[in-house]
Amino acid sequence: MPYLAYASKSEDMPKSEQPTDESLMVCMANGDEFAAKVFVTRHMSYVLRICQQKLGDRSLAEEAAQDVFIAVWKFADRWEAHQAKVTTWLYRIAINKSIDILRRTKNTVDIDDYHNLASDEPHADKELLYADDKRLLASAIDSLSPQQQKAISLIYFEGVKQSHAAEEMALSLAAFESILRRARQALHTELARQRPLLASI
Repeated sequence: MPYLAYASKSEDMPKSEQPTDESLMVCMANGDEFAAKVFVTRHMSYVLRICQQKLGDRSLAEEAAQDVFIAVWKFADRWEAHQAKVTTWLYRIAINKSIDILRRTKNTVDIDDYHNLASDEPHADKELLYADDKRLLASAIDSLSPQQQKAISLIYFEGVKQSHAAEEMALSLAAFESILRRARQALHTELARQRPLLASI
């Protein structure tokens, strides 16, 4: 479906007669393409803004947005009203698709992609995403050795400079940098393995 083209058109019906997001999701789950057109028109700017904030590139943001609405169309039947608002669900998909593109363009998974989730989006959306992010990252960190866990904690969560972190761990700076490098590599591998648990779409 030409989602970006759909988004460039205005909705024909009066605002008072426009369906809710929830009803659009139900219709899309039943294969209603007009519902998809209305949904994309309504939410394209929101999704593009999220993707551009994460990716910092308009063309990549448009690619991510395309992926988002394809996923919404394909997996509309998975959304359940009692679990999250439509916009919260959409926000999470937009972040996941943006991270997918970051992984592809960087050929790696970086702890910073999970630890730094800057956004101006509504608090409830950020809270849901941050909870998922914390669980995923905590699980990955638990897989590290105690020494690697300490190095990651000092640098990423306590904001300690590497030279001071090396002193605290009674290591030379070179030895500390080696441990931190191995810890990051191990996290990259573990996060790549676990990401499907966070985002199945």
